[in-house]
Amino acid sequence: MKRFVKCLCLILAMSFCLVIPAAAEEAAPYGSSFFGSRDAYLWRTSSTSCQAWFEITATRGMAELGADYIEIERSSDGVNWSYVTTFDRSDYSNMIANNTSNHCSYVTFSKMEPGYQYRMYVNLYAKDSSGNIATSGAYGYFIN
Repeated sequence: MKRFVKCLCLILAMSFCLVIPAAAEEAAPYGSSFFGSRDAYLWRTSSTSCQAWFEITATRGMAELGADYIEIERSSDGVNWSYVTTFDRSDYSNMIANNTSNHCSYVTFSKMEPGYQYRMYVNLYAKDSSGNIATSGAYGYFIN
């Protein structure tokens, strides 16, 4: 009987240890309390070009909000992806908006080739009025 009680106490003690970190792990959505919702997608505009769109909503007004950069990748098999190009906010002023809680924009990618699947990775960016910065990623897909 003593052995059973010791085992039961050990199991209970271990379960309490596992519960505490899980409760502390209750993180804000998308890794930051800055981000409310986000979306990324590729929109085909012709046989060789598409628009890489992103939409982001912050939980409150931000000094800067948008995309830090967008990477385009391609694959012939849907499994192995290779880098194609990067669009950086320093080159595309429409990727960041000021003093807002939501932003939606796109860049145009004009070098699609037949026979490949394309995807984008967008690194979303938010900066509050105190200078605190948060980033979060999102993928968008397009099958050519």
